[in-house]
Amino acid sequence: MGYGGYQGPVCDFHTHLHLRLHRQDDGSWGCCPRRRDPLEPLLRGVLWRMFELMRYRYAIGRRSPLERPLERSLARILRGFPAETAPDLIARMDAAGVDRAVVLALPPIVTNEDVLACCAGHPRLIPFVSPIPPDLPEAETGPGGGDPERQVDDLLARGGRGVKIHPVFQRVRLDGKFVRRVVRRAARHRVPVVLHAGGSGRLFGIGCGFRTEPEEFADLARQVPEARLVVAHVGLWEHPQVLAAVERFPQVCLDVSFQAPSVIRRCVERVGVDRLLLGSDSPIGRVRLVLENLALAGLSADEIGRIVWHNPRRLLTATPGRTGQ
Repeated sequence: MGYGGYQGPVCDFHTHLHLRLHRQDDGSWGCCPRRRDPLEPLLRGVLWRMFELMRYRYAIGRRSPLERPLERSLARILRGFPAETAPDLIARMDAAGVDRAVVLALPPIVTNEDVLACCAGHPRLIPFVSPIPPDLPEAETGPGGGDPERQVDDLLARGGRGVKIHPVFQRVRLDGKFVRRVVRRAARHRVPVVLHAGGSGRLFGIGCGFRTEPEEFADLARQVPEARLVVAHVGLWEHPQVLAAVERFPQVCLDVSFQAPSVIRRCVERVGVDRLLLGSDSPIGRVRLVLENLALAGLSADEIGRIVWHNPRRLLTATPGRTGQ
């Protein structure tokens, strides 16, 4: 199976297992109760399907008047996605011709234990773990007892190949102490750190407008220049601001999940093809659509090969467990 003339192996750098957002205990899910949302099938059948037909083109921008209502609608759609197991993910990979996939933990929705256990039984799946901020209740019972360095050491020793931080979901600032400590520790282990980018807490059913400012990605790259950072989704509809913030930092890569061919082309022009990664955000996004968008962006077979295989392979060549101490 080939895309844009490329016939080689493919690595999806952004996937998840069961995104059970109903695990959220936050009262903000009042408009989306734990019972099945009666509007979710309609929203997914119309709004989400239109988004896919438009090949991930956005009708909103950062802080536009439509951003808040659209985020609330998307939150209801996200809650309705069915649970996905490792065999489900592998079946999706096989159907699209994907060889390897990075699976990202997102505690408490997808725990580190779930991801490590699933990937241990499936060598095509690459686990990325997520340390828990000390002020969240899950940190007290987790490995490392809330200490960022101990959590990173433990989770990588148990098989993690990289780190995921979701600043909105975990309600941490990228320029804060917790994130800096996690990223510095990951850099010592020479493993990449994937950072969610785009939208506010409303997108995930968290009843607040908490969001990451694009300049925070630049600040983190400045503070920990030895770290290998991956900014997810190129910031969704905030891609103009995110691109402007990170383009001068060569150690920052971007995964192109949920981006249209025109934005992918702009990314190539602004940061170069060697800083881009294929990402789908499965089970929400469709990897086949992202692969088609790479071809529609006018990229050559060689450029597509670098994005879907050579670049992720380069990021994943570290040997976890060596801290350089």
